[in-house]
Amino acid sequence: MPKSRPMRIFVILRIGTAEKGATLACALVLLTFPLGSYGHAFVQPYSLPVPFSMYSTAAGVALALSFAAIAVFARPRPDWTPHTAVTTAAVLMSEPDDIGLSQLLSTSLLLLCIASGLVGTKDSSRNINMTMFWIVLVLLVPYVVSVFGDFYRSINPWRGILRIVEFGLNRRFEGYFQYPRGLGYFPALALYIAFICIELFGSLRPFGLSIYLLAYTVIIVGGAILFGRELWLSHAEFFGVQFSLLGRIAPLRRLSRSRPDDGAVPASLSLVLVVLFMLSSTAFDGLHATRNWVLVYWTYIYGPVAGVTPPADKYAAAALFYQVWQWVTLIASPFLYLGVFAFFVWLSKMLGGARGGGSSYLMCTFARSLLPIALVYHVSHYYTLVLWQLPLVVKLLSDPFGLGWNLFGTSNWDVKPWVVDVGTIWHTQVFLIVGGHIWSVVLSHLEAIRQFGKPGAATLSQIPMLVLMVALTTFGLWILSLPLA
Repeated sequence: MPKSRPMRIFVILRIGTAEKGATLACALVLLTFPLGSYGHAFVQPYSLPVPFSMYSTAAGVALALSFAAIAVFARPRPDWTPHTAVTTAAVLMSEPDDIGLSQLLSTSLLLLCIASGLVGTKDSSRNINMTMFWIVLVLLVPYVVSVFGDFYRSINPWRGILRIVEFGLNRRFEGYFQYPRGLGYFPALALYIAFICIELFGSLRPFGLSIYLLAYTVIIVGGAILFGRELWLSHAEFFGVQFSLLGRIAPLRRLSRSRPDDGAVPASLSLVLVVLFMLSSTAFDGLHATRNWVLVYWTYIYGPVAGVTPPADKYAAAALFYQVWQWVTLIASPFLYLGVFAFFVWLSKMLGGARGGGSSYLMCTFARSLLPIALVYHVSHYYTLVLWQLPLVVKLLSDPFGLGWNLFGTSNWDVKPWVVDVGTIWHTQVFLIVGGHIWSVVLSHLEAIRQFGKPGAATLSQIPMLVLMVALTTFGLWILSLPLA
């Protein structure tokens, strides 16, 4: 369900030259690093229990200590070998053609979401499609996948729809065209970016969500017909791509029926961009709602726009350009992150020696270490929404269309959402962000041992990555404390 956002009140502020420079510098730095997101329960500034400098210093010390500990105790095992790039499609080609009970259930829920939005109530709180899609699929499933591994591939509702269509047509979608090798995972990235744009700026209601799901289903079915079912699913169905990535860091993935390539590195730079957009989109979501972000636009961009438009239209033009500016910044964010990440990987390669692969290969290998950061930023940003809305599912199941039904006798239950106070939100977010970065430091160092061989070279190569992690943690915690605009 699209998160509730406080009303944004834009004002033109007169500030000094020094403050203008500081504001612009902060905004540029924030755009460069993946930031922790502002808690949705924060509708006004929250006074931190202790000064922010104490939080940031403690977080930096925790990362440095974890780096030192793994540098001392981590050693390569005899059976360790460098990861190789494994494409998801190569493994998915062995996917069985039968439809299991779990996939039949997930496909039925997808069809229910589409139908309830088309013919059900327009009230977002009473229509089940908003909760099932935004809370269960978009938020809850990735959290579970990151613990137990990529079980989503066996319940992917779009794979179920494709199999139903194939059964109806009495043929399997093998594809009429060869999938362009250079296209990689860019279809998934494009659909992912479009999805985040719709989430942040589309203000979807139940009917609009159903139209989106129908359009997305048409794209998946059409692409499967052209390029083959499994190739298109593995490179374009961005939910599956995202959950596959998160499944690679799941601590319990060996206990689940995860793919054998869990833990393998991203296969191409296009997949690295998907990982980076997992970071940048959450950072943008938190950043674009803050006072600092609004100040940048109305201080530095509004003036030039207003100066070239007729006086009667300058406010409308400025507001329109503000939306364009938001979209362009969001779309450009993963490519900006790619440049920053490439620089630090290059520094690691220079310090680690020539044994490791080329910079592009190392970017693919070390991208896996960014996944814990993407995960904890996602959780810290949205977990309050899950706690608030998920308990209401028991009521919505009895009346999915919001038409006054009571199929299971639960529609009249007094189910109360779990409300978390702002102090608990802040400390939980701090714990998640620091813990996620420590997790990333560990993964990055283990990967460095695989790539550079000797522990000494691996430790030296990770100094730039440690600097990056400390910077990310500090700025992530800082953005958490910023007031909304």
